[in-house]
Amino acid sequence: MQSALRGPARDAYLRSDPSRFARSTGPRGVPPVPPSLLSPTAVRNAVVVGAGPCGLLAALELVQNGASVTLVEQRDAYTRPIHWNVRADLLHRIAETCPAILPRVLERLGAMESVERIDATQTDVSDDKLAAMREEKPNRRVSLDGSGLRYQQKGSGAPAPDAQRARFGGRQMLVSPSIGQILTTDLENILFEEVQRLSKLPKGDHPSVTILRNHRCDLTDSRDKPGWSACNVYEVAERVAADGKVTFPATGKRFSLGTPDLIVNCDGANSVMREQAGIPRTHVSQATRFIAASIAATEITEHAPHGGVARRRYAELTNPKDGSLHGVRQVVLGSTTTPRLWVLVEVPLFVDLGNKEAVANYFHHHAALVVGRPLLDARITWGPNAFTMQQFISASAVKGENVIFAGDAVGNAHFLTSGGVMTATVPHVFALEKLLANLADGVPRTRALDRYNKWTLMATKAWLKLGFKEFGRQGEHGDTFEAAMADALERLRTAGGAGR
Repeated sequence: MQSALRGPARDAYLRSDPSRFARSTGPRGVPPVPPSLLSPTAVRNAVVVGAGPCGLLAALELVQNGASVTLVEQRDAYTRPIHWNVRADLLHRIAETCPAILPRVLERLGAMESVERIDATQTDVSDDKLAAMREEKPNRRVSLDGSGLRYQQKGSGAPAPDAQRARFGGRQMLVSPSIGQILTTDLENILFEEVQRLSKLPKGDHPSVTILRNHRCDLTDSRDKPGWSACNVYEVAERVAADGKVTFPATGKRFSLGTPDLIVNCDGANSVMREQAGIPRTHVSQATRFIAASIAATEITEHAPHGGVARRRYAELTNPKDGSLHGVRQVVLGSTTTPRLWVLVEVPLFVDLGNKEAVANYFHHHAALVVGRPLLDARITWGPNAFTMQQFISASAVKGENVIFAGDAVGNAHFLTSGGVMTATVPHVFALEKLLANLADGVPRTRALDRYNKWTLMATKAWLKLGFKEFGRQGEHGDTFEAAMADALERLRTAGGAGR
């Protein structure tokens, strides 16, 4: 409503409600809206499940809007060595939600020197394919020589943060260029330390923050509010089985968090909370396999021309059974801010990875091709681990009157688009911001939640559409994204169990 108002009418609208005035005129991030100024319909207390980048930014967004937050996370530390490319929109989102931590994020942001190539010794590059690849990456210099097709984009400094750009728009965000890379653990620690700082503030007229690490959450029906969910929390301990599978068995008694005004679930692609809510999900792509590892490689990243390296190599492997060709990709990311390389190699489904030795042998051979030197003497700090992935979409991002989902819990697409953390932290967190504003302004809860559902699913589908191209490059299926999405939505419709 306020976007349509100007001048005295807008001032009157803002001053008619203290929380509305505080949200609209105060600087974002410092300080939060005091709970004493909240309107009767505003979210006053919330539970956030999952303390990855999405959950942490969601918790900070809730605090800025005056809500007291309980953050529930099953892990006791951040250890994921994943590097991923950063778009400027994430910096704008942080500038909007919590500007105080932006300098620390910029310190950890590595520059990029990216090179992509097709191995000309194994495959020919047709004029049509060359033209298509030029069209996909119009900002990169393209040439074809004896060593293959190469793209090169020099790293550039991060643009000045602009809070006004941290606005909803999954498609616009995803087509913007990456400006650098960051280690997941670095971003998680920076965001968590800010949440932890807020949790230690003395009591007063400001939102409280409670952190429950080594805990999991269960949804239950609220006793006094039909259509609402309550939640119970219990302590867990991380256990790693002989096969490498991680589990979190319960070690403590359950205790109730009551019926919060909002439960925000950011607990990942295999969301336990989504299963408890009875929200079905389905695939929107064929499966593919990769092997990932983190390698200590200071000597590589230190000599990257712009402080970082991002290389992608394409090749084709022949299936010995039928002679068919299968496209595979090898990827390496690294920067001098974190002297490690994150290496990924694709594995055709016909390759047998029946034991750890087969995984290691395949990885070392194909990783060496993209890194540019043998890796038998390299120190691997994590992995190599094989994984299978598909794109998924959920039937809904909302359950009942007070449960919402964000990040990979809504849907996940191909990681090579660098869209996962970006979709979760930019359009999804902005959708949360708008939901909180709508509820505070008295928008009927059902309508506000429907808007959140629409915005969140729209952003996820934009990521799915971009990621679908990465599966299609294998040439193993000819479906268009539109056809695959239509089939997925039909499966979800017949499965039932949608949140609303």
